[in-house]
Amino acid sequence: MTPKAYDGAIRATDPRMQAVRKRIGNMRFRSWISPLRIRVEHDTLIVTAPGILHADMVRNEYQNVLLETFKVTAFRVFLKEGE
Repeated sequence: MTPKAYDGAIRATDPRMQAVRKRIGNMRFRSWISPLRIRVEHDTLIVTAPGILHADMVRNEYQNVLLETFKVTAFRVFLKEGE
């Protein structure tokens, strides 16, 4: 199955994103995961965050959930350009 993507980013309607929403709850998903740009390259989850606080929170609180849900072995977080 090919992930639904826009400009390489996985959409919130992707089943894996819905699984993350179910695991962490709708409020946390909207606050912390929805603002991210997430894509998979090879076996790495590439996450672009809107700011440093966001990047740190995702790394510290949601990295394992994302790794398990997307079935990847590596995780990289970047800041949105201009941040």
